[in-house]
Amino acid sequence: MGNCGINILITCAGRRVELVNAFKRAVAAIGGGSVVAADCRHDAPALAFADAAAFLPPLSREDAYIGALVSAARACRATLVVPTIDTELPLLARNRGFVERECGARVVVSSEECVAICADKRRTADFFAENAIPCAETWKGRADVDAAGPDFPLVVKPARGSSSMDVFVARDRRELDFFLDYVREPVVQRLLSGREYTVDALVDFNSRPVAAVPRQRLAVRAGEILKGRIDLEPRVLAASQRLLGLLADLGAIGPVTLQGFLCDDGEFRFTEVNPRFGGGAPMSFAAGADFALWLCRVSAGLPPQDLSSVRDGILFSRFDSTVEVQTPQGRTLT
Repeated sequence: MGNCGINILITCAGRRVELVNAFKRAVAAIGGGSVVAADCRHDAPALAFADAAAFLPPLSREDAYIGALVSAARACRATLVVPTIDTELPLLARNRGFVERECGARVVVSSEECVAICADKRRTADFFAENAIPCAETWKGRADVDAAGPDFPLVVKPARGSSSMDVFVARDRRELDFFLDYVREPVVQRLLSGREYTVDALVDFNSRPVAAVPRQRLAVRAGEILKGRIDLEPRVLAASQRLLGLLADLGAIGPVTLQGFLCDDGEFRFTEVNPRFGGGAPMSFAAGADFALWLCRVSAGLPPQDLSSVRDGILFSRFDSTVEVQTPQGRTLT
């Protein structure tokens, strides 16, 4: 590609149109560059909004995927490679050094240890317990939950799940037994009540926490937030900053998404951690914590902007849209 500005390669772009557009605005704000969206599907909607498209093999073909990723990053002269989905993170964490050496781009992914702990809810629960982090009580399968005999309702979910797939509420023993058989590698958590939050956080390239922005999850569909409100609740911020510091010690880098509930007793309890951009992260960008711009400025050698002036109480609502997905001629990397 012909420019010499900051070029961003967003992988497994899928439906992350808001994220593509956020990076396009960020690139434009610092003087130009390009945003390339990569996916294994030609009909991924994010491709239609990027400056160019790249097609990668499925993640299951690790060697082919990494080779194609390096080729795409070279072709677009990528400055940053930004992953977007949980299943991609272990692969990129393992291969980060190789990718960065081969194409000269910085891969925005946390350490292998950090990714491994966050990817497995059993390991996440152990990490919370070892560090006295308030969290949803968790049992690692049938034997643990039978020994504990907790009260209902309970949540059954895959230990390595993502995007709220195969997450079920069991309200009695019959439902619990069914979901334990149905869900692969199940874990069981106590169903928390109270105000549900997502916290959009950022850690710099030296694993130092930069910012944390809590937002209430007011409406959700299939794991994706539909309506949210920025809420700089001090108890949520304090708990999030402590957890973020521990994750930074593990080698967290870039965006980190924390999930939890401010419970009726006033304590904030975490449910999970995802070291990537959450689907609703553009809400925090729009409220004043523009992590896309921060990453672009730092990568361009510019001073990072202040992320502390976040507009509290801002309400956001998301919607669906339709786009023709046939890639226009000339926008595909070769």
